[in-house]
Amino acid sequence: MLAVLILANVVAWRSTLEGRFVFDDVVILVEGEKRLAEPWPLSRSLRFEQRPLTWITFALNHAAGGLEPRGYRLVNLVLHLAAAVLLFAAVREGVRHRPRQSEPTNPEHDSRRADWIALATALLWSLHPLATSAAGYVVQRAEVLVAVWTMAAAYALLRSLRSSTPAAWLAAMSTSVVLAILSKPTAVFLPPLLLVIDWCLSQDRLGSIAARRGWAHGVNFAAVLLLVPLGVIGGLAATDAGPTGAGMGVAGTSPLDYALVQIRAIGLYIELCWWPVGLSIDHGASALAPTRLAWIGGAALLVATFASLAGLVGRRWWGVIPAMLLLSLAPSSSVVPVADPVAEHRMYLPLIAVTLAVSCGMAALVSALGRGSPARGRVAAVSAIAALAAVATAEGIRTHRRCGDYAQPAALWSEVLDRRPDDLRALLNRSQALIEAGDPEAAEADLERVQRLAPGDPRVLLNRAILEIESGDAESALPRIELAIAAFPRLAAGHAARGDALRMLGRPLEAIESYRRAERWRPTEPLLPLSRGNALAELGSLDEAAAAFALAAKLADAAGEPSVAASGWFNLGNMHFIAERYLESVAAYDEALAREPDHAEAQHWRAEASALAEGASP
Repeated sequence: MLAVLILANVVAWRSTLEGRFVFDDVVILVEGEKRLAEPWPLSRSLRFEQRPLTWITFALNHAAGGLEPRGYRLVNLVLHLAAAVLLFAAVREGVRHRPRQSEPTNPEHDSRRADWIALATALLWSLHPLATSAAGYVVQRAEVLVAVWTMAAAYALLRSLRSSTPAAWLAAMSTSVVLAILSKPTAVFLPPLLLVIDWCLSQDRLGSIAARRGWAHGVNFAAVLLLVPLGVIGGLAATDAGPTGAGMGVAGTSPLDYALVQIRAIGLYIELCWWPVGLSIDHGASALAPTRLAWIGGAALLVATFASLAGLVGRRWWGVIPAMLLLSLAPSSSVVPVADPVAEHRMYLPLIAVTLAVSCGMAALVSALGRGSPARGRVAAVSAIAALAAVATAEGIRTHRRCGDYAQPAALWSEVLDRRPDDLRALLNRSQALIEAGDPEAAEADLERVQRLAPGDPRVLLNRAILEIESGDAESALPRIELAIAAFPRLAAGHAARGDALRMLGRPLEAIESYRRAERWRPTEPLLPLSRGNALAELGSLDEAAAAFALAAKLADAAGEPSVAASGWFNLGNMHFIAERYLESVAAYDEALAREPDHAEAQHWRAEASALAEGASP
């Protein structure tokens, strides 16, 4: 079953490796590369990062492969697979040993039933297209890490209930809770969830729970105090400036208003669980306008609340399911305002409760149909397995296609604009994606629309300036770039564009300083030292230019960009040629040709340098 689970996920998710950085990936990872590249101890991370463990994994990704998206996406996929395997193990353990309200049935039958419920839950959850918003979106790795530690903690708790050495398992549970909170502060739901699991699935009374496992639950709840050094507690208060450091306390939104909005958001999440055809990287508040969402969300909340209370009062095992749905949604869908009212990644963990309810309901139906008639029971079981295979296949196909969308950022934002044609954020992001894709005319059309909607927006100014530079109008571009840099002084793209404009205007010395500033924030971007080298060459600083071209070639090789690496080696060869270092020049041209065999200029100048090195006439 584990082999089926892993293979199905690899097949469905393999296209995620071709995805690119999108949306906040660009802001946090690309534009924030300086922070990724700088070495820092864990103590600094704990003090200045609200998600230190997640940030550490990004830093390790950067150390291994710079800003190559494939490595980051591979880690997300591996973590998602780990969460699915741990979910299988936790559900299997819980169902096999759940308290029974009647006489137990055949143990072998119960074990087989637990296996199938676990497989169905893990398959339906891990293959669901809604999971792509977390596992397929790099900066949402925090959600995936929380899922990993949540499932690990639940499994450790359940194992401790049947183990002869429970202390080790309980220690593993508490460690997982700490790691979950260090991955993302919203994991504060985990201590109460584990207490609910203990209460509903153990046969111990409250006094016994306190005596046997009270210390471990105490550690779990004490771990919430980590929110203080992580800086989350101070972010709960509203400010006139808007969202605070924790993303909470949005100005102009009362707790009641936000709670009412979140009822509709939950309605949208429930719809996407059952019919995931309206997925979007950025839904926006307008997605919550339909009245039906309020009815769906309200009904879901009422059912989950009453079911949780009934399960807790009666100590029923199934009480864990609605409790998990409510608790895992609470941190971002409560009365504490969050900047964006709706985001699909918030349903990554609650989706487990939905798929577990479906799997348990299907198992109960099969058991009911099979009572008193083994033949009918076998038919029902085969039908349930066929249905599981059909739904999992449909989910996998949709997930595979959705993962492919992340390789086309312009298409992702076009999807948003199809629903909200005048959305500023979508227009800006699509224009940037179109510029990178080499479609300046379409990018200009988007920027003109943004300019009408938000005159003077510095991001619009920068994107328009980049288009003007590409068309050769550096004089018009430079004032726009200066305004954009004034608004975003750490924006590497702004300093790089300024360098390009200054070079075109014949001011290479100033351009070099701009490129250096861009390199401080994007230390692994090969085009920056390549451009700086060209500016240095214009000034006649051949040795400095050669060092810049060598750095560009090295960074391009590390990033897997052979054409850029070939340019770096070719220009390095030119510097050696001009300095009459012909043997070094030949070696550099050889490196360029190794990466781009059809590089005609490298072929020509290699022959020239080789002839000169041998003492022959050019």
